[in-house]
Amino acid sequence: MKSNMWLKDKRCRYLSALVAAFLIFGLPLQGNGESVASLPGEKESVSTSYTYIISHQTVYYLSGPQQSMPPEGKFKAGQRVRLLQDAGSYSLVESEDGITAYVSSDSFKEEVAPQVVPVALLLKSIKEGDSALLQLVYSNRMKDDFAKEDAFKGDWEKILKYYSKVLHDSGFGDYRLEDFNLSYTGSATKGEVSLVYKGKDSGELTVINEGDVWKIDEK
Repeated sequence: MKSNMWLKDKRCRYLSALVAAFLIFGLPLQGNGESVASLPGEKESVSTSYTYIISHQTVYYLSGPQQSMPPEGKFKAGQRVRLLQDAGSYSLVESEDGITAYVSSDSFKEEVAPQVVPVALLLKSIKEGDSALLQLVYSNRMKDDFAKEDAFKGDWEKILKYYSKVLHDSGFGDYRLEDFNLSYTGSATKGEVSLVYKGKDSGELTVINEGDVWKIDEK
């Protein structure tokens, strides 16, 4: 089911906003388990359960964290892992290369799939009333369509007000960003981002890879 709710200017502004998405959102970007960080070739559908990433080099323990025992090894920064058990200050994880071990719980974080970032920024732009950011999340094709559409004629303040009303009328109200789960399914160049709001399916948005940056490609 497609949602009808949803449009490259200055690349530096987009990249700044992308960093903000990583720092501000704190979104549980697992959704239905299809969040993706890197895509192998042109597969039609991609899914992975390794949705956490080691943020800095950290030691690991195979049998459990024991102060009297030395660590058995180290995970490098950037290692993707699956969370098996949250054990307080230490957590049990499994790495992509098959190592199951305990690491400090503050040494890893949920990985934000680049494909879902434009949708996260769309929600942020509407929440904060930022029409300049809204313009940045859409593909060139969509920006051309909005420029031609009589109701908008490329006026991004009007577009922002319109989508703010659509979101409100669709039951989102004064939503919180952390209430959304986002997940991606598709290829290395195009796919769908599914939105789940407070546990309820809220539709999908088509995204494309445009100049190595993911953009929304539908209304």
